[in-house]
Parts: sequence; structure tokens; C-alpha cells
Amino acid sequence: MKLPLNALQKKIYELLTENLNYSVYDIAAIPQNTQPPYIAIGDVSATNDSTKTYWGVEVTVTIHMWSKYEGLKEINDMMDAVTQTLVSKNNISLEGGFTAVGCLLDMVQTIPDPAGRHGILRFRFYIKENT
Repeated sequence: MKLPLNALQKKIYELLTENLNYSVYDIAAIPQNTQPPYIAIGDVSATNDSTKTYWGVEVTVTIHMWSKYEGLKEINDMMDAVTQTLVSKNNISLEGGFTAVGCLLDMVQTIPDPAGRHGILRFRFYIKENT
């Protein structure tokens, strides 16, 4: 059984770049000197979500975003836009024979950052292997 981690990251990247007006990066490959605002797809964790009738996995994905805006408005707007883009989608086809059957917002956080503000979102994706 394959893990759909790369397929999920690719789909998240596609959804965010198609629906939002921000640069999107892999957290491990943000170009040096990138200026906010931008979004980065962060670390993942996964747990088995299989039953007797299907193979599935619950994947937690952290999305980071940075803003230069001094207040919270821009980072809050960014977090809202990312959340609306990802949570509004169900039954998302992924490469490799998988479907993300649901996405839930798990956690929201903002923290100060030398660049301005840093927003952190964590989502849970429920993925089934197509049979």
C-alpha cells in the first residue's frame, strides 16, 4: 500500500495556487529572500484509518503563512482564505488512486515573526484508496 503524501501535497499546492493570490511553497524549499505575504505547505503526520472494507489514512497537514502587515488583518484574511479553499472541497481526486473524502480544520494560531506575523493552520484530510 502506498501513502498518498506526495499526491496530497501536490493537490493542496494546486488548490491554493489556483484559488488564492499568494505564492505557495514547500516549507523545505522556500527561496531565500522571499518576501511576505506567502504560504508554505508544511510537515505532515499520518495515522491508519482503514476498515475491513477499505484502506485509508488520516493525514494532518500544517500550512504556514507569513505577512508583513503590522496588525492581524492580513494574516487573518490569509488564514480564512486558505481554510475556505481546503475545507470546502470533498471527494478530491488525488494521483495514485486515492480520494480525499473530507478535510477538517484542526488548529489555528498566529505568532509574532521578525517579518511581521506568522499564521499556522493544521488540517486533517481523510483519504481512501480507490477500489
